[in-house]
Amino acid sequence: MDVTMNYYTQDIWTWWFAIYLYFGGLGAATLTVAFLTDMYMKQHKELVLWGAISGIILLSVGSALLFWHLLDHFAVIHVLNPLVWILKPDAWIAWGTQFILWMMIWGVLYALPYMVESRFLTGIPLLKSILGWPIVHRLAALCRRFHKLRQRAASLCTMGQPSTALSKGMPVRNLDSTM
Repeated sequence: MDVTMNYYTQDIWTWWFAIYLYFGGLGAATLTVAFLTDMYMKQHKELVLWGAISGIILLSVGSALLFWHLLDHFAVIHVLNPLVWILKPDAWIAWGTQFILWMMIWGVLYALPYMVESRFLTGIPLLKSILGWPIVHRLAALCRRFHKLRQRAASLCTMGQPSTALSKGMPVRNLDSTM
């Protein structure tokens, strides 16, 4: 029985692929941790702002590296089409691209109410003019209403869980008194 193992260096994927996966994973994790902390632990405007900004930048850099690595640069137009899930459901690059694209869109929308209120972001001339548009303020108000609805739903979901309810400071009934 031959137990020797041979290791071959792969030469199909270059280091761009590893960088893309690293930036994509780090960006998505940054967005997820920032938003879940804001949703379920406590509101933390700075964490949401900087988590959204850094997560979107990391996702953008990773996606740009991936698209630059692709052989057909015009194929990006087809991959960015939201109907690609219906037209070509077996294209995994399209699934990943759509996930990243929608993660960035929802990341901006989730952080938008905090962006409009941020002194730092409104101090940047270009962002000040964009964040001052009436449509942006209406969209931020809509997102703020979603935040309040989400907070109510999250508190309802944690009512029956004593450990989570205790961390939120909610009153928990004494289980011994019911016996």
